[in-house]
Amino acid sequence: MTLACGLTLMAMAVALSKLAGLGTSPISSIPNVVSLMTPLTIGQVTMVFMVILILQKNSSVEHTAIDRVKLFNRYQTPAKIVTKMYDRLLHRTIDDFGVKSDEVLNMFDFFQGTATVPTKVMHTEDLHLPTEYAIQVGANFSVISNGDDIIENVGFIPGTIGRVFYQEYVDNQGNLLSTDLWDWRGFKSSTQYFGQNGKW
Repeated sequence: MTLACGLTLMAMAVALSKLAGLGTSPISSIPNVVSLMTPLTIGQVTMVFMVILILQKNSSVEHTAIDRVKLFNRYQTPAKIVTKMYDRLLHRTIDDFGVKSDEVLNMFDFFQGTATVPTKVMHTEDLHLPTEYAIQVGANFSVISNGDDIIENVGFIPGTIGRVFYQEYVDNQGNLLSTDLWDWRGFKSSTQYFGQNGKW
């Protein structure tokens, strides 16, 4: 609902800016040109354009960087894309775009010493939980319990079948204690600790 309202307001603002003769911003130039070539209004094209950008989750800047590093490497000139955001699914994303792991350097990976870790698919059974724990498998996560006490939840990476994304540890009252965050490549990347109020 919030996304739809935001896109509608943004589309109206772009249309009003053009009607008032104020011009368009660079991001609005593509919807402006498309609206001149089609029966759609600039507001309608802006909404469609932004939805496509949001769904792709990558702007033209990322696509340009990907194309540039591929071009450099095709001509045997070493090049890397350097990223600074903590992204546990980075190697899944670059694989989708046909970029090799050695063509990307993430600063978190570099300082964590995990830049060259090979990918290993981790499922709940690979966590080597104690044999007395019961595992109740769900669509998005598994509930791990010891008798009547829930010990942890093991969450899965969206779009996969049971690939570990996080482990949430709870106390005997069900309060969140900590969360282990797992990288796409199958290793524990970080841990978040929580206070009694459930905030970290």
